[in-house]
Amino acid sequence: MNKSGGLTAPELLITLCLLSVMAGMSLPSFRSLVDQQKAATAIRDIATALRQARASAVTTAALVTACPSPDGVSCGGQWHEGVMVFTDRNGNHVLDTTDRLLHRVNSLRPPGTLRWRAFRNRNYLQFTGNGFTRYQNGNFTFCHHSDPRQHRQLIVSRTGRLRFTHDSDDDGLRENARGAAIDCD
Repeated sequence: MNKSGGLTAPELLITLCLLSVMAGMSLPSFRSLVDQQKAATAIRDIATALRQARASAVTTAALVTACPSPDGVSCGGQWHEGVMVFTDRNGNHVLDTTDRLLHRVNSLRPPGTLRWRAFRNRNYLQFTGNGFTRYQNGNFTFCHHSDPRQHRQLIVSRTGRLRFTHDSDDDGLRENARGAAIDCD
């Protein structure tokens, strides 16, 4: 008898069932990987904007402001909605006609929020002509909505240097500057 090499209906059903079970098992780990990449991209985008701000402040010897901005025109809103970096000659953290927009980050779109906590509690960050922050050392914390393993933090020193947090004790959670797990509550 000559076989055609195709699958019978029961064989096809069994194959499809096995494939759907395997896909169901791999989907959560794939989703976790995607969330991990989105969280890492969000914190890296902020770091890129801050490096641009600091470098521009030093090269122009002028004050440069970074602030949350959903529209790229004025400061306001939440950091995960967008960021703009601009020269701020008069230091009023407003993009005036004498200022120049240097960098813009669109909405970060990860499954979480991004917040800035700093000394002096301002919703903007300024770099002086020597590259230092304007008395605003602090941190950006990315908080994933449901998975604490995806929390990230970017620490900004008074000298304008940036440092990413790491999982130093291999428990799956990144630690803040004090060595405790990043807390988003």
